[in-house]
Amino acid sequence: MPTASFRAESHLPARLSGLGSGTIRLALWNSSLHMLADHPLSGVGMDQFLNQFQAHYMDPNNPQQREESYTSHPHNIILDYWLSLGIMGVLILLWLLWRYFREAFLLQQFTSGVGGDAVIRAISLGLLASMVDVLVHGLVDNSYFLMDLAMIFWLSCGLLQLGRQLSATTSYQQQARERANSRELIAS
Repeated sequence: MPTASFRAESHLPARLSGLGSGTIRLALWNSSLHMLADHPLSGVGMDQFLNQFQAHYMDPNNPQQREESYTSHPHNIILDYWLSLGIMGVLILLWLLWRYFREAFLLQQFTSGVGGDAVIRAISLGLLASMVDVLVHGLVDNSYFLMDLAMIFWLSCGLLQLGRQLSATTSYQQQARERANSRELIAS
C-alpha cells in the first residue's frame, strides 16, 4: 500500500506534493518577527507592512520572499494586529475576543435551559463557530484588515449582542406571563 500512495504522489503537481506556500509563509513570518523586533511597541502603522517589508526586511536573494514581494500583510492575525496597531492593538484584539467568546458561551448556557429559545441558541452557536473559523484562518492568512473581513467580524459581534438582547427580552416576557398566570390562579 505505501508504494501505491508513493506512486500517486509522484504524479501530483509540485504545488500539491510539496509544502507549497508553507515555506513562503515561514519566510514571511520570519521577516515579520524581525520587523516586530524593530517596532515592538507601536508596530509600523496601518497599511505600512508592504512598504517596510520591501524596503528593509525582504531578502532579494531568497526566492521564497521574491514570490511574496508584494504582500501587504504578514499572513497571521497576531502579527498583523501587532505590526499595524502596536502592542495596544493586540491587547484590544484579545479583549474583544475574550468578550465575544464569554458572551457567546453565556448565551449558549442561557438558551439551553427549559424554555430557552432554540433559534437564538442555534444562531449563537453558528456565530461562535464562525469566530473560531476567523481565528483559525487568521493563523495563516489575512482575517481582519480588509473591509469585507472587518465587516464580517463586527457583524458577528453585533448579531451576538442582538441575540443576547432578544433572549433577555424573551426571558422577561416569559417571566411576565408566568407572573400573570400565577396571579390568575391566586385570584380564582
